[in-house]
Amino acid sequence: MARIDDYSNAFNIALEELKTKDIQRVASASGGAFSEADGVSYLEIPFIERLARITLPEGTFEDLNAGGEIPIQEKVLILHYLNSATGLKPTNDWITYREVPDGSFYYQAFVSRAINPLKGVFGENPDILQELAPLLKGEPVEEGDVGFLFKPFPHTPIKLILWRGDDEFPPEGNILLDRAIIEYLSAEDIAWVSGMVVYRLMGLARQKSAK
Repeated sequence: MARIDDYSNAFNIALEELKTKDIQRVASASGGAFSEADGVSYLEIPFIERLARITLPEGTFEDLNAGGEIPIQEKVLILHYLNSATGLKPTNDWITYREVPDGSFYYQAFVSRAINPLKGVFGENPDILQELAPLLKGEPVEEGDVGFLFKPFPHTPIKLILWRGDDEFPPEGNILLDRAIIEYLSAEDIAWVSGMVVYRLMGLARQKSAK
């Protein structure tokens, strides 16, 4: 597991890289929005269900929906996405994680961070996923018994798909990725961001059960 120092180093490196780029071009290529006032640049980028604002050159992050700071793991993912932004739009060509470059190497991490939690929490009752997914701007898809499309970032949609279990077989789940994602995120980052969507849903499920 990465230490906070590792995230801090990754953040500093990625932020310095972003500062060398044409921020207006980055905003356009990433599906974000650019604004400028009094010599300060603002880049806003949708991240799952929220909107993150980066202020440059300071490099501060703000969650415009909930307010306050953004966790450093999420900052690093956002910076990696922005720094890699090519402007490639979603292709509607869906691939599995194993088809991602280096996906085989990180596959077990992907399963433990995303697939297993998805099946463990929602496999026995996928109807809960149907109820909660719209809260993260999930859009229903006709795949599996229950399936939803999410956009962690504007150009990197993913699909969460569940199949109900029965007397013979346990519930199954899968996550499909638009092929465009490999232009924006590494295999490790894809595992992290997929898990973040699932864990957001798990958090909503806990809140629901606590009521």
